[in-house]
Amino acid sequence: MPLLHLILLSALLLLSGCQKSANIPQEKTQDSSLAKVNDLKFIPDFNAIAFEWTPVNDTRVNDYVLYRSNPEKNDGKLYFLAKIEDRYSSHYVDKNLRANTKYNYTIFSLRKDGVRAANGAGVEATTLPQLESVSYFETVDNLPRLAKLIWRPHTNQRVSSYKLERKEIAKPKWKTVATINNRLQAEYIDKGLKDNNIYYYRLRAITYDNIISLPSKIVTVSTKPIPNPVQNVQASRNLSKRIEVTWAKSIQNDITHYNVYASDDNDKGFKKITSTKEPIYIENIPKDGVQRFYKVTAVEKNGLEGSKNILSTAGNTLVPLIEPTFTESLILNSEVHLKWKNGDVRTERYVLIKTSRENMFKSKVQQININSLQSSFVDPQILAGTTYEYQIIAIDKFGIQSKPSASVELFFAPKE
Repeated sequence: MPLLHLILLSALLLLSGCQKSANIPQEKTQDSSLAKVNDLKFIPDFNAIAFEWTPVNDTRVNDYVLYRSNPEKNDGKLYFLAKIEDRYSSHYVDKNLRANTKYNYTIFSLRKDGVRAANGAGVEATTLPQLESVSYFETVDNLPRLAKLIWRPHTNQRVSSYKLERKEIAKPKWKTVATINNRLQAEYIDKGLKDNNIYYYRLRAITYDNIISLPSKIVTVSTKPIPNPVQNVQASRNLSKRIEVTWAKSIQNDITHYNVYASDDNDKGFKKITSTKEPIYIENIPKDGVQRFYKVTAVEKNGLEGSKNILSTAGNTLVPLIEPTFTESLILNSEVHLKWKNGDVRTERYVLIKTSRENMFKSKVQQININSLQSSFVDPQILAGTTYEYQIIAIDKFGIQSKPSASVELFFAPKE
């Protein structure tokens, strides 16, 4: 094979593919008469290095080839990095580098046939240390279900945004919760947090070209606890057609009102029935003997409400009175004599129901008010040949009535 073909083949193998080691120089690929690059200047960045050189004034030069060391291998060798086409080119940017890392570079002029100059220009360049985060990062603590983060805007004008990260004790992995655009933005409110919980935050700055800074210092946030349970909740059992619920006023100075929940079941179905600023609520109920269950929670000025996972308190409207019981019923001297036994201590008066029946088609019902706690009654208003039926109802001071007692029936026989 001709020598020129061997030289060209060697050059193609050398320049085809990245990260192949190059023993620089290689004699069979050199042209000692080819003009070399005499100067190689650079400007380092966090993850890139920009190069500048003076184009070679040799018409045989067609391109340039750039080699770079590999800091991961640290073997002192240079590896093919890039072929820079056009001999008039004078700039190149090496990207995706590691911050604060030293790299060695050498650039050669290159003929069209791939033969390079015998010598090139070399430099040692170090990328800038990783971008620092903001210098001031703090939080406002003890807020309801949120955290307010504040910081001093980054001084580097290349910064375009911030990445806010958060973690919890139970979840140690950092999670990105927000990207805050605009370098001059200096606060973020993280909402929807748990009550009485601890969170950790850190902030990273991001440049326009997506360089991410080191994390800021870690700040700790404790969200505000919910109000304490309401104490001494009581529900009445001795009121007519209403239940009065009372509780101790909260000693927490930021409580604005209370929510009252009620249900007909001790364990479920609780619904909010009112909000009140005072430690009392009266529920009107148009029935006697109704039992209701109540829960009361305190609500603070920011809307945080105490837990509803609390024991309920039972109350009830007054139950109907226990009905009286007749102990004596007889006709004596053309009068009905009745005696009964009171069935309830709440009784304050009675109503006697008198039904008169002359025959199956004719009857009359009367109500006789007995406005005292007497336990007997004499009815002189009877007629011979008539059947009389009596029932008695007890009534308390609220007008709550017992069921009618068992009836007694008497027949006033006519004289023969």
